[in-house]
Amino acid sequence: MDNKKRNIIIAVSVSVVVAVLAVIAGIRIFGGFKPERYVSAVLSQTMKGEVGAVTRMTKGLTEDEAQIQYEIVVTGFMNNVILSDVSLSDTQKAECLEICKKIFKDMKYEVKDSEKAGDGVYRVSVQIQSSDVLQKMKTLLEAETERIYAKMEAAEYQGTLAEIEKQMKKEYADSVPAILKKAYETMEYQTAETVVLTVKKGDNGLYGVDGAELNDFIVKILGLTTNQD
Repeated sequence: MDNKKRNIIIAVSVSVVVAVLAVIAGIRIFGGFKPERYVSAVLSQTMKGEVGAVTRMTKGLTEDEAQIQYEIVVTGFMNNVILSDVSLSDTQKAECLEICKKIFKDMKYEVKDSEKAGDGVYRVSVQIQSSDVLQKMKTLLEAETERIYAKMEAAEYQGTLAEIEKQMKKEYADSVPAILKKAYETMEYQTAETVVLTVKKGDNGLYGVDGAELNDFIVKILGLTTNQD
């Protein structure tokens, strides 16, 4: 794509802002001693918005607080990965958020076994199948960009250059919810692989899931690591 097109069309790249996905790092503190159950509860909250188990296991965490944490993660994914540099109406954003929640919920993983790795440290194996939803979306957005640029070349937009740019960007942005929906509906899963999440006892004697590893889990299962430009 030439520089002229890049200046007119919103960049077709899936921006990966991993930091936002780490908002829940360091706040999961558990009592008890069953690391597989801890990890299962954390993933149910993070990926599905199911907060009952995690609140029962987490000292001082209410269901409302746990739900807010989930919403922050999914909204951060939407704003910084799906809608980066795209301006949508509140209605369109709400539509995209619901699709993002479906994407998270439909991610395939299975908590397996754990092994003791040290004093107060356990490593829990989780089998995952990464999704290609972002690659599908990127391909669809590239096609939409080409379509809009072809319309510009055919003089189908009217007005000054600034007005044409505005029309093109709006048309591109308006296509995003439908493209996200199509990418979700056609997404496929990759070959199963195993990732490890660490459950570690903190200085207060309670257990928690390693926040950085949880962040890496989200990045990997959503296929973010294969969609960076």
